[in-house]
Amino acid sequence: MDIFHALRVSESAAVPQRKVRIGTEVSRWKENLLLAQLCHASKFWHKLWMDIGKPRSGAVNTVRIYLKRKFANCLQKYNNTILDENSNTLKSDPNTARPKGEGLTPYQGKKRCFGEYKCPKCKRKWLSGNSWANCGQECIRCHINVYPQKQRPLEKPDGLDVSDQSKVHPQHLCEKCRVLGYYCRRIQ
Repeated sequence: MDIFHALRVSESAAVPQRKVRIGTEVSRWKENLLLAQLCHASKFWHKLWMDIGKPRSGAVNTVRIYLKRKFANCLQKYNNTILDENSNTLKSDPNTARPKGEGLTPYQGKKRCFGEYKCPKCKRKWLSGNSWANCGQECIRCHINVYPQKQRPLEKPDGLDVSDQSKVHPQHLCEKCRVLGYYCRRIQ
């Protein structure tokens, strides 16, 4: 038996566990240790990158970007688990994705806007030029209502958020169309 195995056995017996995801137990200090290691590595590679003149390509830049993204993702997941543990609010429907903040959607105006959606169940992403305040769209795979993660005005297109008027809008998946009882693009 090596020292690492002995440490793992003693850790599992002595350190309190908490559930992060169904069937996965992770101790809090492991998360803190991982974050600290990623932070340290990210800072080290960033300093090295700066010292050699901030190259835009090469191995140093690739490792720096990879560690920066990995640290940011890990930190975001860690913060989300902390927020979930401290939150006393319960969602009425566990299969409905809702953004944090006031209202059900980021945009709270009366006009149609451009929305970015991501299903919490199957992780499918889609874009829509028919996004409305406090209205979701049904995921075509999972058949659950998904609220937009981001919303922007249609007047300011920047790349992909140009609404294609010739594309057929799936009215059966649009909450606004179902509430109105007709095609949601008719109202402006």
